[in-house]
Amino acid sequence: MKKLRYLLTLLIAHLSFVSADNAPQNPLKVLIVGAGPAGLSAAKALQNRGIYPDIIEKQAQIRFDGAGIAIPANGTWALDRLGLDISSKALVIQYMQFTDDQGSVLAREKIDTIHPEGAQFYSLSRGELLEQLLSSLDKRIKIQTSTTIKTFSEEEDHIKVELSTGEIRFYDMVIGCDGIHSSLRGQIHPNEPPEFLGLLACRTLIDDPEGVVMPTYMLGPDRGMLLYPMPNNITYVYGHVFQSETSPPPGPFTEVFSSFGGLAPKALCATLRQNLSDKNLQFYHMKKSHSVRFRLDGFSRVLLIGDAAHAFGPMLQNGAAQAFEDAYVLQDLITDQIRSDKVADLITTFEKRRSARVQNIFTMSNAKIRAISNPEELEGRNEAIRKFGAPNVNAFKLFMQENP
Repeated sequence: MKKLRYLLTLLIAHLSFVSADNAPQNPLKVLIVGAGPAGLSAAKALQNRGIYPDIIEKQAQIRFDGAGIAIPANGTWALDRLGLDISSKALVIQYMQFTDDQGSVLAREKIDTIHPEGAQFYSLSRGELLEQLLSSLDKRIKIQTSTTIKTFSEEEDHIKVELSTGEIRFYDMVIGCDGIHSSLRGQIHPNEPPEFLGLLACRTLIDDPEGVVMPTYMLGPDRGMLLYPMPNNITYVYGHVFQSETSPPPGPFTEVFSSFGGLAPKALCATLRQNLSDKNLQFYHMKKSHSVRFRLDGFSRVLLIGDAAHAFGPMLQNGAAQAFEDAYVLQDLITDQIRSDKVADLITTFEKRRSARVQNIFTMSNAKIRAISNPEELEGRNEAIRKFGAPNVNAFKLFMQENP
């Protein structure tokens, strides 16, 4: 009896210290399409449950360039549940403010106490984020670049995939993480292309030795500018102009915002100087998903997550955060050694759990980003912000009270 009790004690101790990363391998075959933040976080979620997916990426190599990424507290909460700690590479954001186009403060909000479990707002470079995600993945997870899906079909108990390389593979589950222009979604739902959000936008990073001390949204009559502090004295510079229909930029980036005061002139001078020429500051027409869609009609083994499922405007800074929530929920639902015949039920449960929350954030973010710069909705805007506070912070306080 003592020997049996001793063996049981050893077994319990062993199980207590089994981490997600060394969980027993599950034979479920999964393909992830896209090696951006959504795809890599989904891979980490599966790895935590003993599943080592294949990943394909259309680019010739994983891109570490790009502007900064803001991750609100709900996103860092989800990353923490995935076993990812970005704090050493990120900047903690404690305050946020809105001003008019001349720098007069409309609202200044403390945001580091919003999340009920103490999760924090962070900013970091896209490259640092991807490096953190990649370094967390097991060598058994293979990433095949310069590869896309040519065709795919569901056949009884698997998905048949024909790759652009000519190779044919069979999977129990396919997860689309290939962004707002998702080829998976586009092939099955060609009537759901991304839609113009009504904003012409531009963004870049500048070296800023003096440093912007807090995210600052500057609101003009039909345009807005955002200065967002990043680690290592870098400032993320973003600007947009409202347009009812797509049309060319009204002028170079620095000229479009030349009437702004406050923090803007110094940032614009640095932007022009460090980018050498406004030709390196390209405007783009901001788009959103046609709708929130996690599943493809006629498929029970394909799941869309991240921007492939729900791309929206940046007002709530939740693009990456919602992808991380998607990954966390996927991990949370795979609570045991899931079998192939349970994949359809998994996707159905995932959709039910995520739909209402994501639809709410999708709707709020798109509406708020347009409302702060749409000339038809500006009457009383500044006064309302002075009275009721920052519109995005008010939204944070609502949806962060519940975890995904």
